[in-house]
Amino acid sequence: MSSGSHSKVKLNVRVPPSKKEEWKDTLEDGETLTSLVRRAVDREINNEYVPIGVLDDVGGTQEIDFSEVTEQLDTLQALVESLQRQIDLESISEEQAPAREDTSDLAMEVVEFIPRYNDLSDDLLRVAGEVDDEVEAYEAAIEYAQQNDPEKLPDGTVTDIAQKARQEDDHIVWQALVYLERRTTEDIESVTVGGQRYWVRV
Repeated sequence: MSSGSHSKVKLNVRVPPSKKEEWKDTLEDGETLTSLVRRAVDREINNEYVPIGVLDDVGGTQEIDFSEVTEQLDTLQALVESLQRQIDLESISEEQAPAREDTSDLAMEVVEFIPRYNDLSDDLLRVAGEVDDEVEAYEAAIEYAQQNDPEKLPDGTVTDIAQKARQEDDHIVWQALVYLERRTTEDIESVTVGGQRYWVRV
């Protein structure tokens, strides 16, 4: 197989700016974020991480620093979330959407149930205000809410929107949301935080 650039696949990973800076701080000399992600994925695939249970069995009293493992797992999680997002977005194609007209009709119905960026609570807007890009700011606000105040999470998941639109099938609502994001001029975006996807009107 050729090793030229045409044989490589580019994967985009979106992470909060704070996480990107955290990763940069851990880079070794000559290492890039790309090589960090590759190394973490390779170690996961090759099962090179040592299970905590094995260390417990050793019974040592020495304190062990797991920060590198934690950082690499965070990297892997971000990569998996990005891959999942690319897969589900690309699954809505011309050939795979025979009921395209129904999808576009439903999209116009559900758009009003997608929360707006400005609907975030005041404290989440303060967190978001620390980030320039609105989509990344929304992501930072959701991450903060997940960790500190889950009740303030926006009602922007597929299930939330389906319930508000009184639709029983989450999958067709998901198709409508992807249609809005990918194929219309509506200012609809989505972010994936902690394995959960949220849509927003920006």
